[in-house]
Amino acid sequence: MKREQHMVVRKFPIYGLIINFILLLISCNSKENVFYSKIKANDDCIIACDVTYNNKETITVVLEKFKITSLSSKYNQLIDDKVIIKSIKSKNPIEVSRNLYQELYTQQVINQHRVDSMVKKNGEEAFLLFNHNNERLLNPHALVNETLMEQLYIIKKLFDKKFLLKQDCESGYFYVIH
Repeated sequence: MKREQHMVVRKFPIYGLIINFILLLISCNSKENVFYSKIKANDDCIIACDVTYNNKETITVVLEKFKITSLSSKYNQLIDDKVIIKSIKSKNPIEVSRNLYQELYTQQVINQHRVDSMVKKNGEEAFLLFNHNNERLLNPHALVNETLMEQLYIIKKLFDKKFLLKQDCESGYFYVIH
């Protein structure tokens, strides 16, 4: 009888771990779905997406979503929310025309080793702070000594961690979209 009771006690922690793991997966998937619905709902959000022309070199651009969609329509190519989200989810670049690729090429973001070392040391959230209205924003003091390319790379790193930003047109600050 004692042996059977001991087996039941051992199985309980295993079942508990399995249930916790399933709940963790569900919550992660829910957080990701919220992130993509925010992208869909906000034309002025800043996204980081990969584009390629003729399956050659892939570049990463960090732009407001409406700029990417308007540039694509300028070159008679349809890049909408579905295409952008599918690309981000699958981590496959968006295939674009040569002319659109050339225009986006001037706005590409490249890896910044100095930012990577700061992120490794402090984490991405070190670049964020809360203002007096309890809104999260990109810390302007952390960006003072950063070049524009480093600032865009920081935005890309935050985007990769599912922080969706938009720029306030009056203050110029980058706010996290809730």
